[in-house]
Amino acid sequence: MIKKILIVDDEVETLRLISIALRRQGMQVITANNGSQALELAFSEKPNLIILDIMMPDINGFEVVKRLKKNAKTEDIPVLIFSARNQSSDKVTGYESGADDYLTKPIHPAELISHVKTLLEKSPVILPEEHPSNYAVAVIGAAGGVGASTIMVNLACMAAQQLHSREIIGVEMTPGHGSFRNFYGGAEDKKILEDFLKMPINEISPDIIDPELIRMSYGPQILTAGDSLKFNRYYEQHDHALKVMQQVNKMAPLAFFDFGSMHWSNYDTLLEWCNEVIVVSSPLPSIIVKTRKLVNELASFEFDTVKPLNIVSISRGRSTIALTLNEMEEAIHHSVAHIIPASPEQAYQAEAGHKPIGLIRTNNIVTQQLNNATNKLLNRYNEFAETERQS
Repeated sequence: MIKKILIVDDEVETLRLISIALRRQGMQVITANNGSQALELAFSEKPNLIILDIMMPDINGFEVVKRLKKNAKTEDIPVLIFSARNQSSDKVTGYESGADDYLTKPIHPAELISHVKTLLEKSPVILPEEHPSNYAVAVIGAAGGVGASTIMVNLACMAAQQLHSREIIGVEMTPGHGSFRNFYGGAEDKKILEDFLKMPINEISPDIIDPELIRMSYGPQILTAGDSLKFNRYYEQHDHALKVMQQVNKMAPLAFFDFGSMHWSNYDTLLEWCNEVIVVSSPLPSIIVKTRKLVNELASFEFDTVKPLNIVSISRGRSTIALTLNEMEEAIHHSVAHIIPASPEQAYQAEAGHKPIGLIRTNNIVTQQLNNATNKLLNRYNEFAETERQS
């Protein structure tokens, strides 16, 4: 198997010379010229070995090693520090940071190759990705409070359990309107979405996001948003939001993005990244009017033509003005894929137990409808993944 080597150095000539030496040995080479790019490539490319400089313009080599060794997905990748810093204290710091080897510049290419080969013998076998292309699902509420977050969390939990995967990720893309922490509690030490929206965009990477995900005992991982009105200003950070979505999508075979009732002004760039959209509605006439407008808008992004668009209706309680299924579909001019009926007792148990409503009971209509929605979503995901494998 051809070995993949990541070389990290801000000097172009150094990158060129090392690349030539390694390619002559039949190795595949990828390069980065700063620490942030190195972390991103280490996570996405999964190299067999990293050759790393110390002195770089953004994140220094010592810090890069520390972050690599703290992440379960990169901790086993051997790191060879290759630097002009030749003091004993530098070498000690390098090894304490987690480096597997330390060489000083300049050095004869043959000696470098010898060290590289020795480290490669310890390198883990990098298996092909099980999911060559990852799938992003946007969940959008036709109005505030219709249950977009409920749908996102329940679909993520059920998908994780059916796929037997703990790599499913859900993200609250709702600055200032997060509800997950209030409902499920804990994780006060974790960063929230807004922390990523205000940091330098080039620092947003899987390596930085991964430690801040809340690991639910039911399977998925969640990146939460804050619940303070002061965070509303981050709805203008479109580029940062897109970078978060892109990095999360690298980490998960299936990712859910809860947009709430969509307050992002430049939402087109965010939706274009998604493979499908789930619109969450309600049988109330005023919500149905908004649902029709939303569905019409989403059509301009090729949803319901090229990309799937499905509507889920949630009843919060009995109402004399609630529309029937036929009335909803006629008003929206679109089929309603799933109807989640009102279940006050189950909702109470879910809130009291800090548990997704679909996992409270296994044999009632609410759970059956959520399971049905999950099964159909996973069928679409599997079809997409198979098409990508064949292309």
